[in-house]
Amino acid sequence: MIELNEGINPDLPDATFDLDGTVFKMTVLEAYTEWLAQQSVFDPMPPEISQAKQAWKNDNTEENYTAHLRMLVSFFIEQVPGKPVSQLGEAARIVANQHRHRRWNVTTAIIDTLRPTHNIISVSLMPEWLMEPFADDLGFAALIGSTYVTRDGHFTDEAYSINKATEYAMVRGGDTTKLDIHMGDTVGDSSLFALARRPILFNPSWTLYQQMNAERATVITSHKDVATVMNINDGSDQVTASVLGPPIDAAAILALVKQK
Repeated sequence: MIELNEGINPDLPDATFDLDGTVFKMTVLEAYTEWLAQQSVFDPMPPEISQAKQAWKNDNTEENYTAHLRMLVSFFIEQVPGKPVSQLGEAARIVANQHRHRRWNVTTAIIDTLRPTHNIISVSLMPEWLMEPFADDLGFAALIGSTYVTRDGHFTDEAYSINKATEYAMVRGGDTTKLDIHMGDTVGDSSLFALARRPILFNPSWTLYQQMNAERATVITSHKDVATVMNINDGSDQVTASVLGPPIDAAAILALVKQK
């Protein structure tokens, strides 16, 4: 875990956020890895990764996304060992600055609104040292992600991924009752949705929507300057949606989010 700003206040509830697809309109690891390959820091991207990316873009399903991401992560893990920590850290800052504008306004508005009353925490499978430059200006109290072992200023071949809910529980000393909100967009967020009092599915995949359809959750979608909020399985016979236009009123959006 990397603590930022004033760190986690043990007396406040938590709001956790995925980064890829939830805060950012992109896959951070993809942009970072492609840049490193273009700069010859990494080997050229294998054609099968580009083909999997195109298949995902042509048919934006969670299955295609997962297939592409699995190949990308495998290539990334192969390329990192032996690279200087300073070199990959500087590259992360460069790529973060290039893509800082590619954020969902709805999500950043929700983060800003919750910050005075919650610990804002990002939980992601990407490396913590990659998360930091992309998220250091968003007011997060902590970043929870994968860890990569370094030695003598270089990355080794040791890397440790996480189970999101397990890692969050460890950070909170086993007390998962502090998790008020989790906001994510894929089934990779399922373990935190299960813990959160107010799970928010943001622009969810159909796979995630089907999985959570039996649960009491809130779906928020964003398209252009319109946000739609819909509570599923809330006990009513019909599912109704609230549509909000600009300017983004995060407090009004959060008021529509129901507890389980």
